[in-house]
Amino acid sequence: MTIDDLKSLQRLSKIESSSPAMRENEGSGQPMTAVIQVEVPNYVPAGVFVSTRVNPTLFTGRLSERVLSNLRKDPNVKDITHARPQQFGVERR
Repeated sequence: MTIDDLKSLQRLSKIESSSPAMRENEGSGQPMTAVIQVEVPNYVPAGVFVSTRVNPTLFTGRLSERVLSNLRKDPNVKDITHARPQQFGVERR
């Protein structure tokens, strides 16, 4: 994740259920990883397990579909986006 990626997170609004990345996990019962931005420093919503903290109001976390539904209604949650796994590797020639 680059600095520009982090800056762009500030312009996001809460993810709606129509997001294809989030829809893939809906109904699966599988935990998902999301990037979450909160209004209150160091606030962690119930049911979210912090994986990596970027700063006091931005972190990645693991959560269930039920918790995602609650986050959409939480006034302390500013933004939510599905975290995509990064592919690192050596370019082959």
